[in-house]
Amino acid sequence: MTDPAALQDLLRRRLALVGRLAEATADAQKLGQRIGGLDMDRLRFEMDAAGGRGPGGTVRRDTEDAIAAAEAELDRCRRRIDALEAEIAELIAAIAGR
Repeated sequence: MTDPAALQDLLRRRLALVGRLAEATADAQKLGQRIGGLDMDRLRFEMDAAGGRGPGGTVRRDTEDAIAAAEAELDRCRRRIDALEAEIAELIAAIAGR
């Protein structure tokens, strides 16, 4: 026989995790857009440099550093998403087993 209070607790936990997953997915989307914008800046710098003009090396290095930082943050975000998805899968299995 199922314990309604325990089932409600599992469902509440699942709902909270889905909310956190949505937040992490939105963060990943924003980071992907940021990386795309920075990549466009990098490409523009390379094209300007090929034409003999463009920003100095410091600006290019700052852009490269920003890309590396955003990519590292995106990797952390993806790991967080994977962990949340695994936790949700465990809860779904627990709910189904009731």
